[in-house]
This record gives sequence, structure tokens and C-alpha cells, in this order.
Amino acid sequence: MSSTKYPRVAQGFARSAEEHSGVHCKTFAVVESFNQVQKSPQLPEGESVPDFEAKLRPITAQQGDNAAFKANVTGNPQPSVSWERASGFPLSVATKSSHDNIDKQHILKIKNLTLEDADVYKCAASNKHRDAAFSISLSVTENPPMDFKKMLKKRQEHTHVV
Repeated sequence: MSSTKYPRVAQGFARSAEEHSGVHCKTFAVVESFNQVQKSPQLPEGESVPDFEAKLRPITAQQGDNAAFKANVTGNPQPSVSWERASGFPLSVATKSSHDNIDKQHILKIKNLTLEDADVYKCAASNKHRDAAFSISLSVTENPPMDFKKMLKKRQEHTHVV
């Protein structure tokens, strides 16, 4: 058994935290990457390696919003699919993975995003022929602080007595 990597798209990884006009933003330079590790040299007729039918798209969302990655994974025998974070941190308790049998998609949902959810997420698919992985970034921005005039106006609306 040989182990050969076939990079399809791979870009550098860089993590940064920046301040832009009072808005904190965690970003990642990795947009996407895909690789397969060969396990068996020949495939029996009718069987195939795991593959991702469509590229996942990076997500940028605000703190408190929800995010979802959806992966269409093919292969015969049916690949097992799992999600993980590239940083090694565990998936948050607000994260749920599922499989949509109608659309044939593996979904990773993250509810109530926090700045700590910003990372590169990896969808790994594996069957007896190969392992394949697709990585995609999630950027989370801090909700912009309300300006002082809007805060006063909102406060006046709540204290107005009829």
C-alpha cells in the first residue's frame, strides 16, 4: 500500500487579528484546499474514490450569526464523513454536523458564532480506496459598536412614557 498525496488546490495559511475602525476581525488566508491519499492501486469495477462534487465557499459572518458549510461527497463504497478544525481546537458545543438525505449533502452548522469560531474547517471523507479532505475558512467579525447618537435615541425610545 502506498500513500501518495494529490494536491488539487492548496494555498498558504495565515491567521491574523486586525483592528479596523473599532471592529475586531479574525481572518484566515486559506480559501480552500483539497487532497487525496491513495490507498489501493486499482479500483474494482463500479467502485470509486471519495470526491467533492462542488467546491465549498469561504464564509464571513458577524458574531452572533449562524454559519453552515455544505459538502456534496461521492464515492463507492459510500465514504464516511467527518468535520474538524485545522487549528486542532474541538468543534464548539454550538456546532452540529448532519447528513441531508434529500440533497445528499453533509452539513456543518455553527450557531451563535463567536470570534473563537473563526478557523479553517476540514471536511474529511474516507472509504477503503482513499481519504480525501477539503478545507475552507470561516471568518467572524465583531458586531460593530452602536454609535453614541443611536444609543441615546434607542434609550429615549425605551424611556418614553405615553
